[in-house]
Amino acid sequence: MLRHITSGLLFVISLSIVIAIPSETSAFDHRLYEGGFGVKGGFLYVSTMHLRERSTGVDSDYRTKAGLSGGLFFDIPLHRKTMLGIDIELFDIQVQSDREKLMNFGLNIKHTVAAYSHIRMAVRPGVGLGYGYLAQIGFIEQANFMIVKAFTEVLFVSDPKIIWVVEASVVMAPYGRTNDYEITTNPFLMFRGGARF
Repeated sequence: MLRHITSGLLFVISLSIVIAIPSETSAFDHRLYEGGFGVKGGFLYVSTMHLRERSTGVDSDYRTKAGLSGGLFFDIPLHRKTMLGIDIELFDIQVQSDREKLMNFGLNIKHTVAAYSHIRMAVRPGVGLGYGYLAQIGFIEQANFMIVKAFTEVLFVSDPKIIWVVEASVVMAPYGRTNDYEITTNPFLMFRGGARF
């Protein structure tokens, strides 16, 4: 589990560093510092869900299939380069032949580390925590999760009213439970695009 977490976080951190190296951090478009709301949609890659039966201690693993992800987000300025993000997200989870939506209510901190004024682009990594709820899926009854996310957003300011957003994320649930099971997941890779207004 630790190896998977480390690999996922290194991926997101490396992506931020590689994109940000040749930046011009002094030339930010003022639109990047304003709050706003937006939408994102994209693709959630496969992962593994770990179940431990609480009464017996028996462990079992289930491979999840790739699915879609989407949601709303709200950016609230905290500082010139830092935003508080509020997310309302849906993750499409399929275990064996059963499919259900996991809903996540999350808070995150995003910090702009670089901007390219000549192409009106900025790079903004962040980390977040959330509360996840999964309705019954197969034999697994309703479950509650703690959701952890690390991500990098690339923003393109192409219009006075719209900022286009491309996101690469690592998402996982290090803790979850039902009445009968304790549940965790390996990291999911997620790639999404959207717009902030």
